[in-house]
Amino acid sequence: MRLFQGFVIKATATLSILLLGATLALGVLVSAQVRRPLTELMAFVQRVKAGDLTARLARGGRDEIARLAGAMDEMVQGLQERDR
Repeated sequence: MRLFQGFVIKATATLSILLLGATLALGVLVSAQVRRPLTELMAFVQRVKAGDLTARLARGGRDEIARLAGAMDEMVQGLQERDR
C-alpha cells in the first residue's frame, strides 16, 4: 500500500509540474499574440502624435485590437482629409 501511495504522490507531482510548464508556455504565446499588435498600434500613435497623418495601419483580423486599429486608421485618414 505504501508503495502505491508513493507512486501516486510522485505521479501527481510530475503531472502538476508538467501542467504548470504547459500553462506558462501557453501564457507566453498568448502574451506575444497580444503584445505584437499593441506594439504596432503604439508606433502608429507615436507617428500621428509627431504630425504624420500619412501613417496607416495594416488591417487584418476581427478581434478587438484589430477593430481598434481600423477605427484609429480611419480617424487619422479623416484628419488628413479635413486638413486638405
